[in-house]
Parts: sequence; C-alpha cells; structure tokens
Amino acid sequence: MPATAGAPQALEANNARLDAAKVKLDAVLASSEALRVALASPLVAQAIGMIFVDKAFSASSKARMQEMVANIKAALGERLRSLEWMGAATRERALEKLAAMGTKIGYPDKWLDFTDADVGAYPYAENWMRAKAFAVRRDIARLGSPVDRAEWFMSPHIVNAFYNGSGNEIVFPAGILQPPFFDPRADDAVNYGGIGMVIGHEITHGFDDRGRRFDAKGNMTDWWSTEDASRYLDRAGRVERHYGGYVGIEDIAVNGKLTLGENISDIGGARIAWLEARALKFG
Repeated sequence: MPATAGAPQALEANNARLDAAKVKLDAVLASSEALRVALASPLVAQAIGMIFVDKAFSASSKARMQEMVANIKAALGERLRSLEWMGAATRERALEKLAAMGTKIGYPDKWLDFTDADVGAYPYAENWMRAKAFAVRRDIARLGSPVDRAEWFMSPHIVNAFYNGSGNEIVFPAGILQPPFFDPRADDAVNYGGIGMVIGHEITHGFDDRGRRFDAKGNMTDWWSTEDASRYLDRAGRVERHYGGYVGIEDIAVNGKLTLGENISDIGGARIAWLEARALKFG
C-alpha cells in the first residue's frame, strides 16, 4: 500500500532530523560554561546580571535611555491630545496612565541580596538546589508584605523588553541595550531608529487590545467610555483584518486576532518614535 511503501522514507527523514538535533545538542553540551549559566540563570539571575552590567552597561547609558523614554512618552502624550476620535474623559484617563507608567532601565536601583543564598564550592547540582531553596525562602518571607513595585522580574543580562500591565511599567534590561538596538557611541538618529522603536512599541502595549484593560495603577478595569471603546475596537478590527490578509507559507495566513497586540504596538511604536525623531530634527 502507498502508506507502507512511504514509511521507510519517512522514518529515514525523521532519523536524519534527530541526528541533526543531536549534533546541535552536543555542541551546546560541549560548552559547559554556557550551559551552567543557562540553567542557573532563573535562580540567581541578578547575580549574573551584576557581572554583565559591570562590563556592558554604564550609568551614562542608563541616563541616555531615561531621556529617550521620557521624550517618546511625551510624543505619545501629544498624539493622545490630538486624537480626533477620543472623548475628553477617556483622553484624561489615557494621559493619566501614560504619566504614571513606570520605567525600569538597564538594572535595578537596588540589587537582590544573595548573602543567605549559601552557594559556592559545591557540586553543580547541589548549588542548583541551594539556590532554589534560597528563592523559596525568600518568597515565603514576603507573604503578606506590600507589593514591591521596584522589583525586577527579569535579569539585566537578558535580551528582551516588555510591558507589565499589572504594574503599568515598561522594562528594558541591559541585555537589549546593546548594538544594534542601542549604542552609546551612536548619534540620536541611529538610536531612535533602533531602541527608539522598541521603546515606542512597549509603551504602546499599554494601550493595545490587552493593555488598554489596565488602568494607571495596573488594575484591570474598564476606564473607557462606551463610545470610545467602540471606536477603538473598530480601528483595532481594521488592523486585525489587514494583517490577516498576509499569507506566510503556501495558503497559511497570519491570524490577525492572535497577533493584534504586537501589530498595534509595532505600528504605534514606529510612529511615535518617528514623531519624536522628527521633533528633534537631528542630522
């Protein structure tokens, strides 16, 4: 039968893929130092981050990023004030949320204290367990305490950025604040074209289809008027349909609903970064 006849070929192809995956895994395992860092990172992330920041991210770079974030937030503020479809009450709440949006750049102002972590000259597996125990003890000790809004949930050495709706904050670890995204030696035109768009993207997440559900304090509440919510959803629907028209592989199209938040943030981020770059008139 055709299915039986094709089975050996399918098995051979699958084995080839497995062999290729094994080669890649062996290469990772060969670099034991990289593997140890990857495995330990979730447990003692800030300790690794301290080393990275000391070598790769200066206080002057942090200050420059803070200035860029302030400028791009101001550009969005001007945009919100000029939106013809947004009513006065919703506009006021949107501007309140933007003004209250926290910013974490590079590294924490206060590093996590690892004095009681009790890791050191032990076998790797034992160090891993000791680090895990330290993290559990720390979490238990914090039960019933006020939320620490200054706490970092991502290590500075990670290449990423995000918007946290429940904290109404944007976070840019030092890992992403490296070329080509951000270069302290480059002029503003380069940096606004790189990290500037990322800053705009993360700020806009606060107003995308999910982020708009959180208020200035990070509470999930509906602060939109009925009319403005309807106008917003109508415009979001246009973005959803637009991206849903893109075909990726063969006849598989983008699911515009699933990618809506990222698409809104890409469009908004690029626009407000460009608006601020144009206002600076560099070059």
